[in-house]
Amino acid sequence: MSLTFPGLWADIDIEGPGHKTTEPLPPDEEAARKVVEAASLPEPTRWIHSGGGMYPWWLLAEPHLLGDDLAQVEEMSRRWQVALEHGAKRLGYHYGNVGDLARVLRIPGTVNRKAGLSRPCLLLPDLGPSYTLAELYAAAEAATPPPPPTPPTPAPAPISAAQEAFWRDNDSHHDGPGPFDALAEVARWADILEPHGWTSGKDYGGEGGGEIWNRPGGTSGLSALCGRNGVPSMVVHSTEAGLPSGGGQHLTMGRVFAHLNFGGDESSAGKALRAAAAGDPTADRAAAALPAHVLSHIATRCNIPSWTSPITSPVQPQGEASPEPTAPEPSLLDRLRAALVDTRGLDGIPDPVPLVDGLLYRDSLAWLHGKPGHGKSFVALDWAGCIAGGLPWQAHDVVAGPVVYLVAEGVIGVRQRVRAWEEWTSVEMRGVSFLPVAVQLLNPAQLAAFVDLLAGIQPVFVVVDTQARVTVGADENSAKDMGQLVAALERIRATTGACVLLVHHESRAGDNMRGSTALEGAAETMIRVSKDGPHIRLDNTKQKNAPEHAPLLLRLVPRGPSAVLESQTGVGLAEELSNSETAILEAMRDSFGTTGASGATLRDVTEIPKTSFYRALNLLVTKGMLENTGTDKRPFYVLGGNEDMP
Repeated sequence: MSLTFPGLWADIDIEGPGHKTTEPLPPDEEAARKVVEAASLPEPTRWIHSGGGMYPWWLLAEPHLLGDDLAQVEEMSRRWQVALEHGAKRLGYHYGNVGDLARVLRIPGTVNRKAGLSRPCLLLPDLGPSYTLAELYAAAEAATPPPPPTPPTPAPAPISAAQEAFWRDNDSHHDGPGPFDALAEVARWADILEPHGWTSGKDYGGEGGGEIWNRPGGTSGLSALCGRNGVPSMVVHSTEAGLPSGGGQHLTMGRVFAHLNFGGDESSAGKALRAAAAGDPTADRAAAALPAHVLSHIATRCNIPSWTSPITSPVQPQGEASPEPTAPEPSLLDRLRAALVDTRGLDGIPDPVPLVDGLLYRDSLAWLHGKPGHGKSFVALDWAGCIAGGLPWQAHDVVAGPVVYLVAEGVIGVRQRVRAWEEWTSVEMRGVSFLPVAVQLLNPAQLAAFVDLLAGIQPVFVVVDTQARVTVGADENSAKDMGQLVAALERIRATTGACVLLVHHESRAGDNMRGSTALEGAAETMIRVSKDGPHIRLDNTKQKNAPEHAPLLLRLVPRGPSAVLESQTGVGLAEELSNSETAILEAMRDSFGTTGASGATLRDVTEIPKTSFYRALNLLVTKGMLENTGTDKRPFYVLGGNEDMP
């Protein structure tokens, strides 16, 4: 008997009847899909809705015949499930790892009758890439890397002679609250833990609340609980964290700071905090890196005088000229005053510089958004290849220059798309630097490293694909979190002068980007991607500083294991009807030519998916091929005066 391996799958339960667990589950289909994103796993090949949950499938292009590698494949499957479990925990959900296919795996077309209900099991229309066995091994390895070795605690920075003299002379100021007390009053746990690679999950939902933190390389999702019952202390649950652990150990913020930076030497940690609060230029880097408002509060609460060097200037030797005094740095007020312009000065502000004529502009923030599987990455990659190679994009002029493409999602699919693009254009995609790392833009250390990387390349175009993968753990509906993302993007833009493009998803129910309106407010350019059959439509919904471009209709053409984009008519919206529009018109002519029909009746006859159906129906009304003789609330459609199909 032979065993074949078709691919990997998962069972992600959705909140509702029929589930035994009392722990929180994803509330809807969209939230269940986010579990895969949070797990850092590639795009599923197919999705199945079981009636009570979601089955993502990652299918091999060809089933693999198992032999001596059975144990290796089992280990890959185990790691896949571990990655999903951790992804769900990051979002605050429970993921039940069940391996009995016969008990949980439902077949599309059957009915889920759990809890006395009748819910159909459906194969959803999403179609992602298929994979090789090697690609699945690599994805499992990347999603669940072995924990890195715990770095040795750095030795405390030596105290300079100047510091010793200063603190010896000012030791009388130490009465009252100490620096650890002041630190706990205003600092966040993120200020102490994030510089050492700790990551924060969601707020603890149990009794007393608090913040959940995970150590570097931690797999439990709960290495420590901070701030329970409003008390600024930490209880460490992991023995691998390098901190005193156990229920009886309630660590203050100051003690944690001392353990992480000074090997537990609280005296040296306190001196370092005082030095940094005073403005001592030789203060320990860990203390000096604390936010300015924290250091200012420590200085005020602890009555710490401003730093003055106890070392006097050396006597100028006779016969040597005194150095020329340096001009003082202009104050912030002076710089603001110099930046003021009058009405004539406005003419000196440059116009937007096109990157892709009429669509994308240098020194700007742009968003490319659409539903999953609608071709966003194909469009972004086509722009990247044309800009890097100086090739016109779909008959639009481009400004050539280096491109950095941050591939935070679908690394394997990008390789296939690049090879298809190169074969189609007969041009190697040179000038594009791909970064297959999900850099977390809200992590100060990771953002700083990424900005430094870009500063050395000076790209004209930076693609971040996708936004969700570089903001793991952030609340995309929070104006505060998304404001921090915009600030990170502005830092990238200011450093490079590039067009910074974010690829982002839409909600399943609407046509707008997911998340806070702070993103739309920050965008200079917004372009929506929608797909109907092979047709890819681009709608330029916002240009802050230039006219909006007319809609563009492209065609997705299969090429090997992937596909490429070609222009439907060069520039502008083609008059050719989509498959859905054609199907609706044919149904009207064949069955309702003399009577007309409601939208619901037409949809039942054509069996077109809901979103595609109503988009096509509205386009037909816009083109005059159908006419609504009913009302907005109860529409009724008849053939229009311009019903001839081109």
